[in-house]
Amino acid sequence: RVRVPRRTRFLPRTAKGETAVNDYVIVELRCTGGVLGVGEVTCAPRWNGEEPAGTVHLVHDVLDEALRGLDPADWSAVADRVDACVRGRPFLRAGVEMACLDAAGRAHGLSAAALLGGARRREVATKLVLPARDPDVVAAMAVDALGLGARCLKVKVGLGVADDLARLDAARAAAAAAAAAAAGGPLHLTVDANEGWPVDRPGELAAAMDERGVAAVEQPFPRAAWTTTAHFRAAT
Repeated sequence: RVRVPRRTRFLPRTAKGETAVNDYVIVELRCTGGVLGVGEVTCAPRWNGEEPAGTVHLVHDVLDEALRGLDPADWSAVADRVDACVRGRPFLRAGVEMACLDAAGRAHGLSAAALLGGARRREVATKLVLPARDPDVVAAMAVDALGLGARCLKVKVGLGVADDLARLDAARAAAAAAAAAAAGGPLHLTVDANEGWPVDRPGELAAAMDERGVAAVEQPFPRAAWTTTAHFRAAT
């Protein structure tokens, strides 16, 4: 188990709360001949429901014995055994798969990408997340993120529509000014409500996002309100 403090510079705050540390479990898969494969499990009970103590227990007391004797390159057999022992836990499953790919690649002197048919690209675009804090704080964070080379910013919302729009507008204005000064490429803004938006205002929120040129919206409404999400999508 590994606990990593979050940098104050980008300390998260969302509709689900604040996070000062991140918990992970490192999975080591040791093969006959000494090859070691390594995988990582992200543990965040409020987010993915997978707590570190339970993950460690499942690795040591359940999967350790269940996976003995299997070929890490035979993912179908490994997956069947994992499914027979553990319900759900996709992040644990992903960590085991990472370790299998790592071990199989090391055994043959290949990268995991080569095992999967070869790399499709050499660079991957990513985004930086701006937490649901006061607009002036978020604006400063936006400038900081652009200074690190980000071309896409995800603004956390879902803590009150008026505050959400003020936060988004502040980030948008700061980012536009910084991007113009740097003469960089196109800048994209997305938002993530973490299921925090009210279900009775999908049309209003859709219009507000369109007006601000938001490229994508993540988890706008509670997961049970899937018809509201469908109406929101149709309105954009």
